Amino acid sequence: MKKDIPYIKFQPATNENFEFEIISLQKIADKKHSSNHNSQLPHQLKFYNLIFFTEGEGRHFIDFQWYPVKKYTLLYLAKEQVNAFDFTSNLKGYCMVFTEEFFVSSFSHLTEEFVFRLFNPQLFSPTVHISSESDFIKYFDLLRKEFSSKNSFNRKEIIKSLVTILIS
Repeated sequence: MKKDIPYIKFQPATNENFEFEIISLQKIADKKHSSNHNSQLPHQLKFYNLIFFTEGEGRHFIDFQWYPVKKYTLLYLAKEQVNAFDFTSNLKGYCMVFTEEFFVSSFSHLTEEFVFRLFNPQLFSPTVHISSESDFIKYFDLLRKEFSSKNSFNRKEIIKSLVTILIS
């Protein structure tokens, strides 16, 4: 009997998230048995996902291959990719999930070559290790702070700009 890989749709926690959300890995791990799908089993994304690991070492399953991850690893997951989490290690971090609409509106000014390289998993590694001296970590902290503050002026544009800076 064939078992299909489930599709996971973008389902924000609130309507205020405008096609973008930041979710802690701990929150995903806590829900692994309470949702319709166990996130440790293969599933196919109907959205884009950038996973930034902030602590620990472990692995992540992408397109039927395990990739090693550790502190300050950034994982790029394009829409339609198959992936699964491995919560058996001490990994901590965050998922930045966003829809195609957010992708188009945020990254339309970047070069086609850059966007092609970023989200073309068949040709390029989905993992990048971020140096601990990189400003990426500071910008990521700013993004998390801006995302958490629900009443800031021009919040959506600031978040889009910070995400663009991070992937650049």
